[in-house]
Amino acid sequence: MRVCGLDVHKSFIIAYIFDVFFEKDENGKPVIEAVEAAWGRFERTWGELDRLAEFLDKNETKTVVMESSGPYAYMVYMALENVGFDMWMAHPRDNKTNNQQKTDKLDAERLVKKFVVKEIRAYKLPTDPKIIKLKRLTRFRMKMVSRLVSIKNEIRKLLDEVGIDLKKAFSTLGKGAAAIIDGLVRGLSIDAIISSNPSLAKKRDEIEKILELRNKLDDALTFELKSLLRLLREIKRQIENVENRIESALSDLERDATLLTTIPGVGLQSAAVILAEIGGISRFASPRRLASYAGLVPSVYQSGDKTTYGKLRSDCNRRLRCVLYQIALKAIRYSPRLRNFYERLRRRGKAHKQAVIAVARKIAVAIWHILTKAVAWNEKLKRGYVPKKRRFKRITLKEGLRILRELGYEVSVR
Repeated sequence: MRVCGLDVHKSFIIAYIFDVFFEKDENGKPVIEAVEAAWGRFERTWGELDRLAEFLDKNETKTVVMESSGPYAYMVYMALENVGFDMWMAHPRDNKTNNQQKTDKLDAERLVKKFVVKEIRAYKLPTDPKIIKLKRLTRFRMKMVSRLVSIKNEIRKLLDEVGIDLKKAFSTLGKGAAAIIDGLVRGLSIDAIISSNPSLAKKRDEIEKILELRNKLDDALTFELKSLLRLLREIKRQIENVENRIESALSDLERDATLLTTIPGVGLQSAAVILAEIGGISRFASPRRLASYAGLVPSVYQSGDKTTYGKLRSDCNRRLRCVLYQIALKAIRYSPRLRNFYERLRRRGKAHKQAVIAVARKIAVAIWHILTKAVAWNEKLKRGYVPKKRRFKRITLKEGLRILRELGYEVSVR
């Protein structure tokens, strides 16, 4: 069997081609051997990738395995996949050396041997353009949400410096809390703040106590808070824009997205993350494979008759695990079936987080069956459960023109 092992760096690629076969040692046991057939060094550019493809064709090699190396590997994988090579990706953790010798050739040889005997969990990347687009959008949204949280924490930190604790009035820094901070730095009266957001009237006493500390804000701190509030509003606007894009992209995957939103706790945004991170349910041969990929299966150590279950695996898709955990938290409030399962685990002595993770694992199993068999979640949910968004949005002409103009294009309609 002829296999190529790629070592991808930021600016160049090392390719080693090996002929892999099995021999017997002196005890008659089969031993895997790899003989170098060819090697080459290529720059990580589009032109050099064409030369790499020619190099592989010349050496009659169709199977290529490579380590995942962040953004550098993706370009190489897709370029070779698109011209017909059998591409496989492996996590670098699975190809660690056990000795002090480490060279590009030894890394490639070890990777190829482990791939052939299936000692590494090699996988394929999604190549469907719809999934790739959805993954970019959902991951960008996650980054924007993370930045939003960071700015909110910075605002809280600045207010804590002068003894203003918003948590006494608001559990989160939402619209109401932002309106109070805005009024605080702009010197607005309590009546003006409440008139801009009538829902704050019931917190009048708490707002008065906050406004009494207005004189503790100096010019520099006020300037900083105003700047952070502007950033907060802009990031919220960008998050709304990307969510509209995500819902538009979901229209190409409407059947699967609609099926997923029948699961309690799953809205369009979480359905988009699930579809993007799974990358096609056909990649998983069983529900357990999907649960393992999401990191919802504990590590296991077995020796003789003793089996010990450890922590959740860290080498998993953490984005998928995170969204399934959040779904589980909501699902146990509205799904009688999942609530009973959660309470049964709690009565057996499981901690809250352990029980929620078990619910998330159950949801992952359900997702596999729902997407594989094209069946909806069948359960009468508790009153009060209404998913936030069920309809799919397509970008209108007006919205598309606005987005193009924001990107700097000059657009006119005839």
